[in-house]
Amino acid sequence: MDRSKLLKTLEVVGRALERNNVLPIYEYFCFTGNTVFAFNDSFGVVAPCKVPKPFAVHGPIFRDFLQASKADEIEMEVDQDQLLFVLGQTPHVLPCKQSSDFVWAEPNIGKRFIGDITKGIELCLPTCSENLALEAFARVCIKDSDGKICVYSTDGDALTKFMTGINSQADVCLSRAFCDALTKIGSDSLVIGDEWICSHFEDYRIYGRNLGPTTFDYETNISKILGGEAFNLVDMPVKLLNEHLTRARVIADIETSPTIIMIKGNILELQTETPFGNVYDNIKIKHPDIEVKISAELFQKSMVGCDQFRVLKNCCVFKGEKVMRLVSNL
Repeated sequence: MDRSKLLKTLEVVGRALERNNVLPIYEYFCFTGNTVFAFNDSFGVVAPCKVPKPFAVHGPIFRDFLQASKADEIEMEVDQDQLLFVLGQTPHVLPCKQSSDFVWAEPNIGKRFIGDITKGIELCLPTCSENLALEAFARVCIKDSDGKICVYSTDGDALTKFMTGINSQADVCLSRAFCDALTKIGSDSLVIGDEWICSHFEDYRIYGRNLGPTTFDYETNISKILGGEAFNLVDMPVKLLNEHLTRARVIADIETSPTIIMIKGNILELQTETPFGNVYDNIKIKHPDIEVKISAELFQKSMVGCDQFRVLKNCCVFKGEKVMRLVSNL
């Protein structure tokens, strides 16, 4: 077997290896005979890989051996609870597990097919909570709105809506871990089943649990936040704002030292005053006069994928070609 090809495959599949040792088998590459997979209870990654006999081997250690070798080929043989493999002229032995120890098998979920919405999921990740205790916020939702598929997420402070233009109906939620994996590996399409969702990319298949319909009404909350107020968006000086917000974030603190946006006479001033120092920046911009307190971190994260914005009394609104993001003021 080609060592480099196997290593490339395992580097992708290895994104699903468990890092926290919840179950020992979650740290293993599982070779089924025709495929290799890793699964960590949140998501699994499967790739083609033919071996004579099923086995499982500790993922990080086996991958490190492959990375450390310069050999072109690898030969593998399973002998009861041991994996014997030769890299070049050097033999190695690692303990291995049998197929009876596998706790997951690739599901057959062929059902509803949705085209590529990876961009929407990627743009929703900045406002998807990383706190697993906030279950309703630590997920990305795919749901139809007016007959078109939209992708939503919120962490409680900011909300993102991505409009795909795909004519279909759906109401499913995906875990943050699964979404993060498919955006990094790639995705050509999604297949939605009752229990699992599968993302296809080249020869790889990424499986995540279908977390069911959303319990959060995104459209109603968007309407409440905006309050039916009519307003025009203005062009956002993305490069300058990024530079100024990066400086503000060095000393800003969301609890004790927020950043103040003050717009007066078409001049936007960012003010961050702390016991450790002050940061002031000015930008020329055509925008109605207003003054609000913001989180520099949240504001900067919410700019991703957007080129227009508007500062309102209760929130900041960002808009891109297909994405809209709302961020609460402090």
